[in-house]
Amino acid sequence: MSNELQVMSNVYNNLQTVLIEQGIESLLPAQVTTEQFIRTAATAMIENPDLQAADKKSLVLALTRCAKDGLMPDGREAALVVRNTKVDGSYIKKAVYMPMVDGVMKRARQSGQVANIVSKVVYASDEFEYVIDEFGEHLKHKPAFVDNDEIVKVYSFARLTSGEMVIEVMSRNEIERVRDIATSGKINSVWDKWFDRMALKTVIHRLARRLPCASELFSLFEVTQDASSQLKTVTEPQIEKKRLSLREALTQRASKLKGVEIVVSAPEPEIASIEVEKKEAEQQTPQLESLLNALDDATEQENLNEIVQYCTEVSVDLSEYEKQILRNKIKSAKNRLQSKSKIEPIKIVRYANSTKNSWRFPDGSVAYDFLSADRKAKELGMQLESGSQYRFSNSH
Repeated sequence: MSNELQVMSNVYNNLQTVLIEQGIESLLPAQVTTEQFIRTAATAMIENPDLQAADKKSLVLALTRCAKDGLMPDGREAALVVRNTKVDGSYIKKAVYMPMVDGVMKRARQSGQVANIVSKVVYASDEFEYVIDEFGEHLKHKPAFVDNDEIVKVYSFARLTSGEMVIEVMSRNEIERVRDIATSGKINSVWDKWFDRMALKTVIHRLARRLPCASELFSLFEVTQDASSQLKTVTEPQIEKKRLSLREALTQRASKLKGVEIVVSAPEPEIASIEVEKKEAEQQTPQLESLLNALDDATEQENLNEIVQYCTEVSVDLSEYEKQILRNKIKSAKNRLQSKSKIEPIKIVRYANSTKNSWRFPDGSVAYDFLSADRKAKELGMQLESGSQYRFSNSH
């Protein structure tokens, strides 16, 4: 127990030194103290050993962004996840900041334009009804509370301060299309561990496009709002018994569109083409949105390149209108990540001995403790050699 407390103390002290130097106090909202934020971050690192081995710069960047958004890295409002990123031919562990469902809803409530926001999962045994009529959107959900039931839908609604109700519903099929194209949908990823939470985040992502505070919420998804991305499917009955992959769905849709083009290609081609284009955009939205969401979630240039390559492969089945939306989103994603790629290489301060508890600087001086060595390295614009940027030796 005493050893665990000592480790916690060391993690906290190291984080405090680094984050205060980064000006974390000026980023946090008034209701969150620096001590609360750092202690929560330290707890997250203790619970996830991979974070302790993650690249220091990426960890500090992730925590800085979390503080800027006013969220706590406690796994509910926001999470710190580790991704293996290829750099110069080898893979390194990088910490990534990921806003969670509670965090996004918290920001929506704090905007002052949303009176209430709710997001829930619908299971197979639940009673669920979603209706649209001349008076607006209506939703009724009666949970059955059956253990180990299958998720069939997710929904999110927001009641604005004006009294208006905004509702979004997504089927299991739509959710899995988003998951399948996201690289984070692999085994042991956040999608694999917390499918229900990521599904809720996805439907909130779609709901955010229709809220007055959309631009503020979109900053949590690392996305610049694009007016052309506000397409919405009013209703989409699910009649397929077999869940299709994104590629299969696009292939089927392409076959259907070929038949539609033959029917409407005779008289009044201009009017017909407009109607077909509009119909294509409405019916293709779930597939297109899967691609848009994947581009929004890209955090590394290599990750973006993989998604762009896949978009190129499937875009042959999209309409010209949808291709233009996709091109705009790819351009936006590239601009967003461009600044991250312009990072100067960091000079490394090597260990002074085989026990790896001291560092030798270019001027010949040797530092025998981590904090003083780290402080001097920062002054010189260098970085300490370390398997983990924070020290968690047995002596702690």
